[in-house]
Amino acid sequence: MKKRSTLLLYFLLVFAPLIAQDLSISGKVIDASAKPIEFANVYLQHREDKSIQIGTITDPDGQFQLAIPQKGSYELAISFVGFSDWHKTLDIEARLDIGSIQLEAMTNDLEEIVVTADRNIITQKEDKLIFNVAASPLKSGYDGLEVLQRSPNVLVDSEGNISMRNEAPTVMINGRISNLSGAELANYISNLNSEEIKNIEIQTHLSANTDAQSSGGVINIILKKKPIGFDGSIRSDYTIKGSGFNGFYNGMNFNYGAQKWNIYGNYNYSSNSGETKLQNTFDYFTTEELIETDELFINDSNRHNYRIGFVGDIAKNQVIGIEGFGSNNLYNFENIGQVNSYQRGNLIEDGIALTTGQTDAQLNNLTFNYTWTIDTSNTNLKIFADFADQKVIRINNSASTYNQGVYEDKTERNIAPANTTIYSIQGDLEKHFKSRLKLEIGIKLTNTNRENTLLSDILINQNWTATNRTTSFNYSEQVLAGYVALNKKIGKYYFAKIGLRVENTNLERLDLEDNSTIQQNYTNWFPVFFLSRDLPQNRSISLSYSKRLRRPPFQFLNNNAIKINDFRYELGNPDLIPENVHNWELSFKEKKQRIDFYVQRTTEAINGIYFLEGQIAYYQKYNEGIQQQVGITYNRFGNLTSWWYIKGLVRIYNRQFINEAGEDSFKQTTVRMDFSNNFKINETTSIDLIGRYISQQKDAYFIVDGRYAVHLMLQKTFFNKQLHCRIYVNDLFNTLNFRSERPFDNFKATRYQKWRSRILKLRMTYNFNGKNKVNQRKNKSDNEAQRRL
Repeated sequence: MKKRSTLLLYFLLVFAPLIAQDLSISGKVIDASAKPIEFANVYLQHREDKSIQIGTITDPDGQFQLAIPQKGSYELAISFVGFSDWHKTLDIEARLDIGSIQLEAMTNDLEEIVVTADRNIITQKEDKLIFNVAASPLKSGYDGLEVLQRSPNVLVDSEGNISMRNEAPTVMINGRISNLSGAELANYISNLNSEEIKNIEIQTHLSANTDAQSSGGVINIILKKKPIGFDGSIRSDYTIKGSGFNGFYNGMNFNYGAQKWNIYGNYNYSSNSGETKLQNTFDYFTTEELIETDELFINDSNRHNYRIGFVGDIAKNQVIGIEGFGSNNLYNFENIGQVNSYQRGNLIEDGIALTTGQTDAQLNNLTFNYTWTIDTSNTNLKIFADFADQKVIRINNSASTYNQGVYEDKTERNIAPANTTIYSIQGDLEKHFKSRLKLEIGIKLTNTNRENTLLSDILINQNWTATNRTTSFNYSEQVLAGYVALNKKIGKYYFAKIGLRVENTNLERLDLEDNSTIQQNYTNWFPVFFLSRDLPQNRSISLSYSKRLRRPPFQFLNNNAIKINDFRYELGNPDLIPENVHNWELSFKEKKQRIDFYVQRTTEAINGIYFLEGQIAYYQKYNEGIQQQVGITYNRFGNLTSWWYIKGLVRIYNRQFINEAGEDSFKQTTVRMDFSNNFKINETTSIDLIGRYISQQKDAYFIVDGRYAVHLMLQKTFFNKQLHCRIYVNDLFNTLNFRSERPFDNFKATRYQKWRSRILKLRMTYNFNGKNKVNQRKNKSDNEAQRRL
């Protein structure tokens, strides 16, 4: 550990002194009344081919500064919605301050301004698709999750799960990787207001500077910068599901900033209850037995989240930040089911199975980051440190009684505590050269320790007796990673990006029951490549390749045997290894649409497999075979008219599984469509209509039927758009359900789920601020391992 920490420090000290020449241009953008214009777009273009070399936005005082890649002839371009574009040709040989630049207000009517702004809603910059939220109809009245739902290439389901091409992407805030996942991530993003978001960068191609664990693309949410003062918001939701099931959410956030520092935080509490009807069948081909269960699953949850952070300047061009985050979630459930067992069509047993359970999960996280802008050519050194501690206790009690005496009555209890500690430290250096070349290098160390225990008892003669499923198991993992990446603008039309990431993994698994130890040490190489060419009429084409891996979630890496009912158990597998994922992509983009052709090939694929012992079906994850996906994605985005904004996504992909013998199976072509429409009624009222459809899809030993849904939302603002009121109907026609099948040679399991999907949600959000707005900077966490919690 000491050796690796010394290597990290040496790496940073060697490369930190790289300093570029002080060649820059600065100025101030104002309107006709000499008032500064904030958020104006400032670009420096090559004089000949008009290709953008570097860009920025003006600060609250209208000021800007751009580092010049090299001496030469350039065109400076400045634009802002509602004003005419400003251009000037400059021969830059030294540092230059051009003073104040006045933009002229456009005389066009409102509809013409909207159409003009629409040209810049979606743009392509290098390997990123940039969604300009501030220039779109989504600029006010939406939360961050809803903005993502309406962004190109991104899908968000009704539970808040974010995906890109069936994978969970890496989500960043202002270029900083979020340390959250699942419900915590959805909760955090939904607390952002669209008024805070400047743009969203979407990257289907992965770079060397992102963890190899990332395989689903990158989403970077860029927040607006604000001047000094105080602001915040209060939000309250109430959800009606029917028959006494409901949910509510209350939250607030604040942000207070001075000239060189700011403090921010939020707190929210949510409570939800729900009901799901389930039907399961287990068909045993060899014995001609069929077991059916008809179940009612009732659950409730209570969640507290808090976050508080500080960001401040400690010296010129040096910023530090510290942030604390905590989550406390208590989840309870009760599942009661009727069990019927048949043999050759005759009923041989019936009974009742009751399962109750509780999960108490606590997560605490502390993040520190430091940024040093070394020179005016944007040479940056960044250091991040992250610590996370999660404690989870899962309690499961089951009791089954039968009427015919064929099966034995059973009462069992299971307690499964799990403690996880993760810390990481990372350093990144970014260097710009005069030849329009950018160098990125970095190193990262992540250490994970997890303790797993399962205490399993069965009631015999009114006494609790331990079963053979009781286990105690520790898991430790250390990952040392380094990367190098080069970005280069080649000539007038080409941009290239190459990189290599190396990760060494050292892990140890200790079984505390028999003191046996399993150790592994392996090194993986992850090359990346991206090449694009600009075409006439604002079109572009690109080609990319990347290799990544998916480490198994921690809850799979144990020796536990969790009882679901008398006929089904779920087993952990401490011998799982990461999947290797290869991605190829060819993309074409023009003004309001984009087409992607892609191939994804996953080796050492982790798949869930059932095996039988008598009438008991055991479900366990294994590394088996290859999963391959070939697809095409079409995105359509932007304003159709001045009052109608649309985001449409159509994806057609074919998936197949190739087993160890080289035989392919489970071939299926799937169509997925997602359409989000925003209709502007007037300045304060709008209607959203959202439709989603997915046809049947197959994975290895897992088949899911198609499903579709329509959602409707009406929202209106009051008091100069400070108060937002909304009515939202989820699954308007109550069509959502889930049917699945797991077929094997001697056994088949089917499952049907129908939950209370048609719900009515009411929301009120009030945004408040003092006389001035605030400096809104946030901290970063690069602890990618937490995504596996």
